[in-house]
Amino acid sequence: MAPNDDSDNRVPRLLNRADFKNWTIRLRHHLCSIDNDLWKSIEKGPHIPTQTAPDSASTYTKDSTEPYPEDNLSAEDLRKVKNDSKAYSLMCKGLPLQVLSRLDGYQTGFTCFKALKSICEGGEQLRSLKKSKLKRQLELFEHINGETVHQMMNRFVHLTTEMTNLGVKTELQDLNDRLLCALPSSWKQTVTLLKHTEKFPMELDLLIGKIEEVETDEGSRNTDRSSSQTQYKYVVNPANTVDNAFLAQDVTKFEDEGDLFVGASFFTDSAYFPNSPTYSQPQSPPRAQVHSQNQKNQSEN
Repeated sequence: MAPNDDSDNRVPRLLNRADFKNWTIRLRHHLCSIDNDLWKSIEKGPHIPTQTAPDSASTYTKDSTEPYPEDNLSAEDLRKVKNDSKAYSLMCKGLPLQVLSRLDGYQTGFTCFKALKSICEGGEQLRSLKKSKLKRQLELFEHINGETVHQMMNRFVHLTTEMTNLGVKTELQDLNDRLLCALPSSWKQTVTLLKHTEKFPMELDLLIGKIEEVETDEGSRNTDRSSSQTQYKYVVNPANTVDNAFLAQDVTKFEDEGDLFVGASFFTDSAYFPNSPTYSQPQSPPRAQVHSQNQKNQSEN
């Protein structure tokens, strides 16, 4: 039994017009993985047998709609003709129904692909308008309030991919500068450091990777800082006693026992905890009074 060929089920699907360039790449890889002649049929046209048409002295052409007489074809010609049909069939399986309905009049993969390209990319005038629009979007590209740096970079990559697909060429220096200028103002120091590296300007993938490293590192520092601050927060448990009202680290924040008592009594005051017992502590005289008494004693001596 011949092996089960499920290649037809894996034909790349054209998602929308903007996906045409990427879909073409996926389709080429898929067809070449089956047979290189399949993609050649789409890109360069169907194979033309050396046999002349039976009713004339002319040879077959790429746009011929008449079927070739298989009985008069060599084994090699027959193989290539069948590959042309297979390439056309596989390509059509990757197209949406609404697109196929516009391509009914084309009989070969070559002519069908040319028409599909015109539908998706438009004529030269439309392509020129798209290029101008993308260039303008690049000039005005900036960080949007509320989005993360990662989301901003995804938008930038999508924009540059569209420009590449339409053949818009941009200097690497300009791409680097545009992306760095779009970063939030809090990245000013990082931007300065990146611009002074030996590899600047660098490939876009490398630059994005470095920005992501900084973002990840900054996120880790913020997490550590938040955890550190949590350790020094006041703790009040249901027992509501002075002993457990503070962590050990907080005790050092007060100058003397009087201050410690005042701080602790805030958490044990009956106004905040009505059911808690009232703590009576000996009241220390005010510091100003103590200072005045000390001066008086010194003068008497």
